[in-house]
Amino acid sequence: MSMESRLRRGAWLLVAGLPALVASGPHDRAQAQAAFAESSCIPGLDSLTSATLRRALDYLGVEEPELGFDKLYAEDDTFRLAAVERILGNPLELPAFQQGLWDRLRSHAGSVSSLPEVMRCLGEAMEAPEPLTSPGRIMRPGSTAARLVQPDSLSPFQDAADRFVRSCDAVQASLDAAFAGLTDEDREEILNAAPAFWGDPDDAEDAVRAGCLHREFGVTVSAVDDVGEDAVLDAAARLNRPALTAASRQFMESVVALWGDVQAVMTANPGATKTCSPIHGVDGSLLAVFDTPWGALVIAGAGQNIYTEEAMREIAFLVDLGGDDVYRGRASSAVGGLLRSLAVLVDGGGVDLYDAGGRDFCLGGAVLGVAALIDLAGDDVYRAGDGTMGAGFFGSGLLADWGGNDMFDGRNLCEG
Repeated sequence: MSMESRLRRGAWLLVAGLPALVASGPHDRAQAQAAFAESSCIPGLDSLTSATLRRALDYLGVEEPELGFDKLYAEDDTFRLAAVERILGNPLELPAFQQGLWDRLRSHAGSVSSLPEVMRCLGEAMEAPEPLTSPGRIMRPGSTAARLVQPDSLSPFQDAADRFVRSCDAVQASLDAAFAGLTDEDREEILNAAPAFWGDPDDAEDAVRAGCLHREFGVTVSAVDDVGEDAVLDAAARLNRPALTAASRQFMESVVALWGDVQAVMTANPGATKTCSPIHGVDGSLLAVFDTPWGALVIAGAGQNIYTEEAMREIAFLVDLGGDDVYRGRASSAVGGLLRSLAVLVDGGGVDLYDAGGRDFCLGGAVLGVAALIDLAGDDVYRAGDGTMGAGFFGSGLLADWGGNDMFDGRNLCEG
């Protein structure tokens, strides 16, 4: 065919295609283009990102199905979630999975009252939905049944404190069920290994961290030079994760109720400024202090309060109504077996400093327990070590900060 014939044929094909294109109109063309772009997108990614990724694969000579090559070579891996196995088989599912989980969390994370659903959502994402029936009370050495707080008939917060302690007893029941499969030796190994488990064995500082929790609390532990990875992983297989999800959600419900009760008391008693018996190491206004099986329950005023390391060792549950506060040491720290299994700190606002002094498993960090740190507003600074600021190791940790320009400084296994 001559060049002239080929040009003539090409022009005819172009003209033959025009009527349908023109008849569709610009609006329909835009819709068609959008539909094509959407159909070619990788779920969870926009069209530009999808096109860029596909061009990169094409440049490398990799077909999309080839991304699913067999990666499940560790057949005895008991900790690989089904979602992880699915995504390993099709990595391009990851953006949609991630976006879906993020959207679900964001839909629940609007206020303090939504935190129980956040914990439920996270448990389900980790394939640890709550059991259909609540666990019975399991008493183990070292566990304790809740009793009413030390009464103060003059305190307007007495009823709120009683309700909170009773609800924490149900939380402890779920927590005991979560750890019922662990022996005393397992728990000792977990506490020994926790500070060093995620560290670098070749790092001189990380190498000496095993057993540092015991040393901090003056407890002797053997074989601190060996973090015992196999023993910890074996114990993890016996952890009742659904019961841990239940404990986490129940504890958030207890915290939400306590916060609501405190707000109600302050509304009904706007002049409630009675200063209770002080806790050694606290500088500022305290409205109520109660003893509980886990440590002190403290309600603090809206002015500036400074909490020393000694005070935070004693305080398990703290509601501070506001002010530019300073928290040092083990604020919101759950270290079951050495300190306490439940801990919470709710701060109503202000420019706050949370300085753990390099300590591990605090500021909403937990090992063998549940801990939460909730800060409602302010430009805050968080400084801590391993397993902090919303992290759990055989436990559940939460850090919720709802506003301000904040700074977070931690080490291994921190910030969620």
